[in-house]
Amino acid sequence: MSEQSDIVQSLRAAVEHHRSGRLKEAEEGYTRVLVRDPNQPDALNLLGVLATQMGEPIVAQELIKRAIAVKPTVADFYDNLGDALTALGRYDEVIAARRHAVALNPRLVRSHYLLGALLGDMGRYEEATTAFQTALQIKPNDAEILSNLGFAHYMRGKLDEAFAAISEAARLRPNVAKIEMNLGHVWLARADYGKAMACFDRAIGLEPKAAAWRSARIMAMHYDPANDAKALLKAGRDWDEIAAAPLRQFIGVHANDRSPERKLRIGYLSADFRHHVVGNCMLSLLSHHDREQFEVHCYASMPCEDAVTAKLRQQAARWRSIHVVKDEKVAEMIRADRIDILVDLGLHSHGNRLSIFARKPAPVQVAYLAYCSTTGLSVMDYRLSDPHVDPPEIDLADYSERTVRLPRTHLCYKPLKEAPEVAALPAISAGYVTFGCLNNFSKCSPAVLELWMRILAAAPRSRLILHAKPGEHLGLVRERLERAGVAATRLEFLAERDWSEYIRTYARIDIALDPFPYNGGITTCDALWMGVPVVTLSGNTAIGRVGRSILSNVGLPELIAHSSEEYVRIAIELANDIDRLKRLRAELRQRVVVSPLNDPKQLMRDIEVFFRDAWRTFTASSPPG
Repeated sequence: MSEQSDIVQSLRAAVEHHRSGRLKEAEEGYTRVLVRDPNQPDALNLLGVLATQMGEPIVAQELIKRAIAVKPTVADFYDNLGDALTALGRYDEVIAARRHAVALNPRLVRSHYLLGALLGDMGRYEEATTAFQTALQIKPNDAEILSNLGFAHYMRGKLDEAFAAISEAARLRPNVAKIEMNLGHVWLARADYGKAMACFDRAIGLEPKAAAWRSARIMAMHYDPANDAKALLKAGRDWDEIAAAPLRQFIGVHANDRSPERKLRIGYLSADFRHHVVGNCMLSLLSHHDREQFEVHCYASMPCEDAVTAKLRQQAARWRSIHVVKDEKVAEMIRADRIDILVDLGLHSHGNRLSIFARKPAPVQVAYLAYCSTTGLSVMDYRLSDPHVDPPEIDLADYSERTVRLPRTHLCYKPLKEAPEVAALPAISAGYVTFGCLNNFSKCSPAVLELWMRILAAAPRSRLILHAKPGEHLGLVRERLERAGVAATRLEFLAERDWSEYIRTYARIDIALDPFPYNGGITTCDALWMGVPVVTLSGNTAIGRVGRSILSNVGLPELIAHSSEEYVRIAIELANDIDRLKRLRAELRQRVVVSPLNDPKQLMRDIEVFFRDAWRTFTASSPPG
């Protein structure tokens, strides 16, 4: 047998081992080939694929790049390089590799599909849509591609297209949890909570131990008025029992120095250290951390970074990108970093890493900021709130964590960019009052719409502007309005827009109506900043009292309703008092400027007081390890 024939046979044997899952034998076979021919491209490529599978992406990308150098026209080599680079978190290079692959072989469906998935993870949904559509042309009727295409449509605000694609995926492959979850998100965007929860429940029934599905269901529960604080706590505790309890075995003794007054290491973990409500708020807060008393560590769990990320990096003594790092490894990392207090900024929101907290890698753990509620985790020690979100009459037993009421506010506000000047009251030139809600339409529960229709009916000629993704569901809202005796022409829907367009929309609004039970947060602050008073209904969950907190902090308790009737009455009285609206228009921005909302330095000091007290409590109750 010739040398070349022997190499070919050895390579085939190694490939067979690889396909059969005998990885050690495959590795030995590829290595033997490369001993005889160090530049054999297929052996280099396949040994690289094997290295990726065995968790050695650095070795993998070096091997596959060597294969490409020898034979640069093989599409599969670039596709495999994309896998190795993905494991390394080098996403721009992944995109380049996948695009090179499909340039060499336009029918390489895997690369089109994975390119779409990555672009979607990076928030580049238009490009993701194109990639999925191309993959679908090559492989029609593929349920997985259809489902992901539908989700990309959903994220672009195209709900009808999303519903059609995901529904077709479900028809082709029923009883697939991921498809049910994607369909549930579309129903939630339409504010149809019953259908959304049915989808989430089916997904959980198919994959009962999937923590992400249960988290998505918990988030959805916050939008539905049918769920009170006790229902949210039960859902959180169910998550804890199913997803977190098996991980408690990994909780160990913490070796942190127990000195109560020493400099503390604070770890912040988030999937939103970027252009996001959480990222922007944290940028204001971290810039005011006392660096003499606290050392800031950030654990960033997102696939892409932006200008906000770059600024946040500058505020951290140590920055760790953990998006591609497994939970158990991140927990080990946090322990090794000797973090004293670990702060979760996500709760059950998308991209959360609560399974890291379930391993309790830090002695003290705190839930904060993403939204006001409870995680349900038995190992989450505290949650941060304020006296308005959780007033004295609230039963704190409805949270799994110990509630800490910061003395003024739990959030801070700074406009995302330079905002335009406050416009003149639009009612003066229009001759009628315009109400508005620029929150996510998912928050527009049927109960909310009912009250808004009552307000429109009681304020003749008034108009209502809503922020909503386009779709057939908006026609149903108009029909409901007509049935209530209010002309649908008085309702205007605005599609999602960039921040500059969004913030200028307040120049057309006289009065903002806060949704419930999921109040606005930064959206409410934006309205006030633009001179638009907000009417809120204080609810029976923490997330339903955020409006109460914001309005209390700017000195407008008279705009806080405590019943549906009062909500309607306040809105109507305000609409009938143009002089009052003019005064509020002129003074609201300054009210925000001098309020605790616009004092991130003081809020950070309040949080730091809590950090120190929490650490003292821990050291007093926990002997050295």
